[in-house]
Amino acid sequence: MKIAIVSPYISTGENLEYYQSQQLNLALELARLGVTVDIYTARRMKVALDRYSVNDKVTVYNLPVIAPWTGRTLNQYIMIRQWEQLDKEKYDFIQSSDDCIFNTFMSALYVLLKGSRLIIYQGIYRYSDRKVIRILMKLYDLTAGIVLRRACCIAVCKTQEASRFLQNKGYKRTKVIPVGVNTDIFYPEARHVNKNLELLAVGHLVPNKNYSLMIDILQCLTAMVPNVRLTVIGSGPEMNGVLNLVREKRLLNHFRLIEKVPNREMRLYYSQVDLMLLLSKTEIFGMVILEAMACGCPVMASSIPAAVDVIVDGENGFLLQDLEPLSIAIRIRDIFAESALIERVRSESIRAVHERYAWNVIASQYYDLYSKNASKR
Repeated sequence: MKIAIVSPYISTGENLEYYQSQQLNLALELARLGVTVDIYTARRMKVALDRYSVNDKVTVYNLPVIAPWTGRTLNQYIMIRQWEQLDKEKYDFIQSSDDCIFNTFMSALYVLLKGSRLIIYQGIYRYSDRKVIRILMKLYDLTAGIVLRRACCIAVCKTQEASRFLQNKGYKRTKVIPVGVNTDIFYPEARHVNKNLELLAVGHLVPNKNYSLMIDILQCLTAMVPNVRLTVIGSGPEMNGVLNLVREKRLLNHFRLIEKVPNREMRLYYSQVDLMLLLSKTEIFGMVILEAMACGCPVMASSIPAAVDVIVDGENGFLLQDLEPLSIAIRIRDIFAESALIERVRSESIRAVHERYAWNVIASQYYDLYSKNASKR
């Protein structure tokens, strides 16, 4: 069996230490099951096709883009030589990321005209709140969507919400298979006893991540638990705003910002902190949830789709319905008054990852899906 995974977002592709390495992790596990996998992605280059053989069954193709200065958005629309390479290699399945990305439409056209079968890999579960984007996407669904729905043999969705999103647009066959986590990189390290209540947040410093809410929670907590600290790992356009807010609220002694940590070293932070906060307004998935859980780090998250699918409140993590700072601070305080609860959550987090989210488990689900759909050709 031979499949192509088309993911236009710019990536080095071959390095497991990079955050966006889900496609490669999946490919390596599928290769162990005998599947040949080619990954198509984009790189900031104008001319030559870059081919990288990971092993005898996994190859990464970095397709050239329009110009070196083009960014992620434009490269979602034009990946030079995509059609040519698909036609040259001949695949049983073409798995393409998200129905609203133009490269997936190109993959659908290829399937209808040349053969093969299309699997749409869907993480998106809502469109932008901007009116112009919503109108454009509606037009896209009414035109290109006809081709996509006809070509797609099944849509694999990262979350239940993404599945409902596609079903509401007329996709007849969807299946939820979550993102996996690399347990060779993310696993528990030996913990030491913290003098402080150590909180962690990981991700780009952008408004959607709700860092201002975290600072408000931290301020409330300092009145209840004097020895508390929030560590934020990330950088972005909101960095100065976050630091200014910390200064304004006189929380510098309770706050630490680390701009960048190599992916392989993140387990050291996940393993040592007491709780990771993810308070995003929206997330396609939120990989940090699984990374933290794999390291035995309790996660407290807003009710974004992935968190709702992964976390059982009070068993392997904590879900928030109310995002009011004082109520969250009180809940954190009360949780850490029950040491037995925290230890149970740590243990259940690790167990859940190994049973449901390790890449070998995820790859087996894909292999079963390919096998069943191959017989329906």
